[in-house]
Amino acid sequence: MKEHWKKQLDAIEDVDERRLLRELLNTVVKPIEEYRDADLKEIKQQVFDEVKIDDEEFAIYGSIIKRSDYDGSSGFLHPMNESDLEEIPTEIDSITTAFENNEKPSLGKLYVNLDYLELNKIKKALQDRKFKGFIKTSQNVHEIEVSLIPYTGYIKQITKLYELFTENKLEWRTILHPKIHKFLQIQLETKIPFKKHEKIEKITIDVEELKSHTQDDQVPLWNIKKTSFSSYGKQATINNKECYEHTLLYETSTTRKLGYLFDNEEGNDEIINIRKEDDKMVLTSPKDIISKWSVWTTISPLESEIANFNITSNRKKESFIDHYSRKRNRQLKTVGEIYRIANLSVDTSEVKLIDTKYNALQPENIETYELNPFIKDEIRADEDRKIMKLTFETEKITPIARDIVSFITSELQLFYAQVKFVSELVQKNKPHEKEKI
Repeated sequence: MKEHWKKQLDAIEDVDERRLLRELLNTVVKPIEEYRDADLKEIKQQVFDEVKIDDEEFAIYGSIIKRSDYDGSSGFLHPMNESDLEEIPTEIDSITTAFENNEKPSLGKLYVNLDYLELNKIKKALQDRKFKGFIKTSQNVHEIEVSLIPYTGYIKQITKLYELFTENKLEWRTILHPKIHKFLQIQLETKIPFKKHEKIEKITIDVEELKSHTQDDQVPLWNIKKTSFSSYGKQATINNKECYEHTLLYETSTTRKLGYLFDNEEGNDEIINIRKEDDKMVLTSPKDIISKWSVWTTISPLESEIANFNITSNRKKESFIDHYSRKRNRQLKTVGEIYRIANLSVDTSEVKLIDTKYNALQPENIETYELNPFIKDEIRADEDRKIMKLTFETEKITPIARDIVSFITSELQLFYAQVKFVSELVQKNKPHEKEKI
């Protein structure tokens, strides 16, 4: 019973009058109110459905796990780089070939579990530094020296994904996968005279004071699966020209949502058009046979999988205002809109935007990094843009807190190209240095 009717009943002292009013409410008024509420709810849903955008179809999820914990039968998360599943390189051919090409071979990667600012200091200190180690083979033990350099392979994967979004005419959303930015590549500096049949059995590197912060068995995952196949086209006519339509039927035997991105990896200029329908993707080409065309499939999780994996994603909260503004291509140039966008993502609750300052001074120390470096503003130069300084707050500065701030800042930069965003992160209830004037 509605609260206001309950108060009316409680105010009646006469028992018979109270009983009569209760019967009247339950038999007449309550059904009317329930009908009205249901009708209003349906209208609200219809209005929301008019502007709703299906963000789940192409939402990107990421996680990082131990190599030994990876389950190849999982239908959700897949390695960003398949070679990460190999523990160590056992063949010497790739190492020998690299040296012959005046390149430095890679002996794997290290994950560094540190805050962005701490990791940045380490990266600068590593530029001219070497570490000792050993390569044990089937026939010998070789002393080696290695260097540690930032690993950019996962960033290249994100760049490729951005290109696919653009080619498939989809709206790009910044990717939140903080830990992929914390890998160092182990680069072999010592040229070893391997014998013909030697096989590597063990690699040992002494990273000295970094040992307590590093792990060498971490595999980044994301909800993307890559497939390639050949196709025989069906003859068609477009603009009075003979051509062929090649069809990819979407998988319907799963309860997951799947998004499909065509990858023209061979640079085939003879692909005329890509058409997406409810149940298929149709590729038009003058060729009747396409020997190889590739698709990247984004895979939505089940509820149990979100709970079981330590996942971050660029999922957005359900918001009528967000869907409406994107559907109608309308952006409000207000501070309130900045706060709204900053709080729109599901997995960023660790930090909170608490202050904005327009036309601020350029800070001496940059606390965040750009997650969309592949998107270039060819119209505005940095020096021509006003600076907006954002202050975020967190209960505790965790190793990924500044990475989350970088994500929010990069996402805001997509919406407001006319200003340059810089951000700082402060710990709640701790004083922080005021901006110098």
